[in-house]
Amino acid sequence: MAVVPEIEEPQAPIDRGGRERVRAAFLAGLLALGLAALVLATLLPAQLPDTAAGTGGTDATQINDWLSAGQQFRVDREGLSRIDVALSTLKAGDGLDLQFYLREKGPEGPNLRIVRKGLRALPEGKILMLYERRWQDVPWVSFQFEPLYGYSGSQLYFNLEGKDIPRESTVQALVAYPNSYKRGEAYIEEKPAGCNLVFRTFTQGTSAAFLGTSLDLMSAGRPGLLGAVWVYGLLAVATLASLLLLFRRIARL
Repeated sequence: MAVVPEIEEPQAPIDRGGRERVRAAFLAGLLALGLAALVLATLLPAQLPDTAAGTGGTDATQINDWLSAGQQFRVDREGLSRIDVALSTLKAGDGLDLQFYLREKGPEGPNLRIVRKGLRALPEGKILMLYERRWQDVPWVSFQFEPLYGYSGSQLYFNLEGKDIPRESTVQALVAYPNSYKRGEAYIEEKPAGCNLVFRTFTQGTSAAFLGTSLDLMSAGRPGLLGAVWVYGLLAVATLASLLLLFRRIARL
């Protein structure tokens, strides 16, 4: 019998142009999604550092049922929402609270915010011993409250009171002698003490504002071009562009 040769069916030409268009559309979609995510990220709420007294603590002051401590300070931005103070308790106890009062101007001003913090939330031990552990951060205790508006550039005051806290559970606050904070001073028993509490404040803002604040802090006090905010902004843009270029090259592979 005669063998009938098989006839090869013609293959469709490869549409390379179509593949390139699909890949380009895919990359464009990813880029648009990434940019949208970046824009949304800049709108996320964030807490911005405002004013602070340096962490150079030299002594401790006591807070209990007989003693209180406070600090006068100036807020630079609207939306004050958090104050951290370097604190510890000699002995944590159930049912014992530290009272935090945020007031206008000074000790006699009206209360703007009140926060209670259980002693269980404080680090335990003598504040100076905790502070000397250089491998650890300052023993910050945070007091958070509803953002405060209408006080940008104003003098404020916070007071720490220990109603019903016994001597064995005394709260200690880190202080610096002489006063290193030029915009206010500490008060012991609501009287000027010639020192400052170690503290820092935060205001409510957005991630974009946080980035701007970070650039200001990075450039503050630096010589020459290193003291220009736009230099750090340019570096941030260049870094973002490099990451996008790297992503594109990886996608091609």
